Amino acid sequence: MSGNDSASDLDQTQLADNMTLLGQMVIDDDEPNTVPDGSASECRTLVTESTSDQLSSSSLPSSDLSAIGKYQIKAVLGKGGMGVVYRAFDPLIEREVALKVLSPEVASSAAALQRFLCEARSIGRLNHPNVVSIFEINEWKGMYYLVMELLTGGSVSDLTDRSGPLAWRDACRITAQAARGLAAAHLSGMIHRDIKPANLMLTGTGDVKVVDFGLSKLLDSETNSVEAVTRAGQLLGTPQYMSPEQFDGVAVDLRTDIYALGATFFRLLTDQFPYYECSTIVQLMKAHVMKPVPLATTIVADLPAECDRIITRAMAKDPGDRYATCSDMAADLESLLAKPAAEPPARQEAIQTSKPAPISLSAGFVPRQSEFDRLLTTALVVEPSRLQAAMRQDLLMQAGAKIVTTAGTVEEATTSLQRSPVDVIWTAMELPDGRGIDWLRAMGAKGSLRNSAVVLNSSDCAISDLTSVGKAGSLILAPKTARLESIFRVIHSAGPARFSGKAMTSTIDPSTAPIRLISDTGRIPNALASLLKEMQLHDLEILSPAKSTNQRATTPVLTMLIRTAEVLPGDEAAYAAMVSVRRTELSASLQWASGKLMLRSIGHSGVIAMTNRELDASSLQALLQAGR
Repeated sequence: MSGNDSASDLDQTQLADNMTLLGQMVIDDDEPNTVPDGSASECRTLVTESTSDQLSSSSLPSSDLSAIGKYQIKAVLGKGGMGVVYRAFDPLIEREVALKVLSPEVASSAAALQRFLCEARSIGRLNHPNVVSIFEINEWKGMYYLVMELLTGGSVSDLTDRSGPLAWRDACRITAQAARGLAAAHLSGMIHRDIKPANLMLTGTGDVKVVDFGLSKLLDSETNSVEAVTRAGQLLGTPQYMSPEQFDGVAVDLRTDIYALGATFFRLLTDQFPYYECSTIVQLMKAHVMKPVPLATTIVADLPAECDRIITRAMAKDPGDRYATCSDMAADLESLLAKPAAEPPARQEAIQTSKPAPISLSAGFVPRQSEFDRLLTTALVVEPSRLQAAMRQDLLMQAGAKIVTTAGTVEEATTSLQRSPVDVIWTAMELPDGRGIDWLRAMGAKGSLRNSAVVLNSSDCAISDLTSVGKAGSLILAPKTARLESIFRVIHSAGPARFSGKAMTSTIDPSTAPIRLISDTGRIPNALASLLKEMQLHDLEILSPAKSTNQRATTPVLTMLIRTAEVLPGDEAAYAAMVSVRRTELSASLQWASGKLMLRSIGHSGVIAMTNRELDASSLQALLQAGR
């Protein structure tokens, strides 16, 4: 399976098989970020079940604590399976700190407690400006906690989320500082094993600190069984940055951090993951193990060629071909920075990346902008199965979402949505503390869904149940048997936000976009005829409902069912059901009402969306993109 495989690889059964092939991996989200806006745009760390110790957030320390030991608790900065990170105040020294507390449940696991203490002792031995400082490790009322410096500049991942690809000099400086910090860690006998932009934090002055040594392994662990928390045969890391040897599950050394740092450098320069074209985890694994190292200049053409050389050496498949030390890599980056400003340019202005701008369907045509034209950047996945949640999270990010948050319960989902609205809400029906449909109704009553595409993943719900949710950007019913490809197509075409992944945004040739129109009058409204003419969409087949069973040789990209008669509100669900029985092509139902052509429902292979917006060039373009 290669990175060029079709989008049909995105079905749930295939992905479940893929995960089984990778050793029954589950998600380890035990290490929260140490700033409020820590990036969630990177995929979570993957570990084997044997190292997850069945972690859960049910026993996390209370978020309303006023003090832990001498430290005054000010706010919760983040939560994960391993515990909570607080913003706290030390009244004796009069400084703010980050206080990381291990949950009681995890502390009861000897292996997890050993991992926590090992991390604290290992980092505590370091004293380097590019590694987070540890001030204290202690125990209070049965809770183990770690006191660290508070970093207020956010993560490097936050920086790229806001700004896209970095100017090459900024990317070099950040990567070089991270390399210096890692070099110090390696000299102290530690391998990080999870280097990525989210684990590079910034101080208030912009300096880089390497954080989250939660997967760290002592270099001498093979001879120190007490501190050897993990061993060869276990798969740890974040897939987009993992070295070939990590995927192979063999013993690793410091050169695995060098590989991940090279992948991170690529990400900062291009705002793309290495091998971003891969649509499944198995494809990604094979790419890291077998495919040539990607070149950043193929995405950002005016980068210095030296950037490609550094990435190629750092990400060499054979560890022996990589830099021998992080110090050597830092030296090359610093040497590039020292070159005169004219060689290469000192500053890059607007860098053209592979992220698509609004795409015209033909020369001279520019879609009109509307509130539905924004790119999809945030999503919330509400799913009690951590494996299923991770699969959806990974695929949403590959399709273009920047920040994908997961929640396992109604309570967690409510808290997340109250904190920040999202473009897509994807929920299961059965949750540990309630039903997905009931939670959606409660959120709809509060007006929290108005700008979101809401996906209910259930085979036990009718369209009429979903429409009872109330106002939302769109309401999508996806049976459990639905292919993820079909769900993604419907999300993209229903809006209100669009995916930015390549599969949904490449240019459409109007001459190869056949459309079938089925009208209750056998004719089409003038407004639609004008829109089709404006967009140069001439390959049309117009049928009446009675003749709609006749098939043409060419499968249409899009079938549109048009009705001009006014209908009662209760008829919406019945008419939408027509869409679901269409074959594999994308279908949409339109209604001519009050002088406007309204898009009411969309379907693909049993996945149905209910919406209510005027059909314009932008929405028609999205339908055609999703219909290919």
